[in-house]
Amino acid sequence: MGYLGTVILLSMQGIMIYRISSMYTHNRKIVTLLNIAFVLEMVSLLSIQSLSNVQDVPIQETAPGINLCSQASFPSWLYTVWIPVTCFEVLVLALSVSLAVKYCHSVEIIRRAAPSRNSLVYILLRDSITFPFVTLTICIANLVSWMQLPYIAVQCTFSIAIFGPCIIGSRLILNLREAYYQPFKEECNIHDQDDFRINEIDFPV
Repeated sequence: MGYLGTVILLSMQGIMIYRISSMYTHNRKIVTLLNIAFVLEMVSLLSIQSLSNVQDVPIQETAPGINLCSQASFPSWLYTVWIPVTCFEVLVLALSVSLAVKYCHSVEIIRRAAPSRNSLVYILLRDSITFPFVTLTICIANLVSWMQLPYIAVQCTFSIAIFGPCIIGSRLILNLREAYYQPFKEECNIHDQDDFRINEIDFPV
């Protein structure tokens, strides 16, 4: 289950990497930073899980007669598996927030625009900030529970961590319409050209 959850999580993060890259108009430095962070996270996750499988640390029973669906070994340091994920999500969230702050300070459209589907605020909250924040919250909850709480609580938080990326990743795919493959400025309808006016069209009589 741990390896399957890792595959699901990394798939969702791959979608988010392309999302952040599009926001930064596929800046080479940003793309390189995200790819390096992603590879380091993947290697760390696989290494920690492989080392935990080598050690034989049996899980204590919660109560006599109660059998839990659990893995064979659960070392006390296994909570470190959430540290690389948390670091990557912090990086994604920081890149999104920094770009949001930049545009909030440089573009007056934020104060004039209504919260429509094309507004900067709506786009940032829906994809670029909300999803990484939710994932980061799930990671922190698992990190704390794996460090301090009993194993049955670990199973509950881990279940949330398994189906969370499935929901978030699916939502990201649905949101990645054709317009989402344009640079971030084009998404927000921030152009140097004048707005298109319907009354300038000459209709045939």
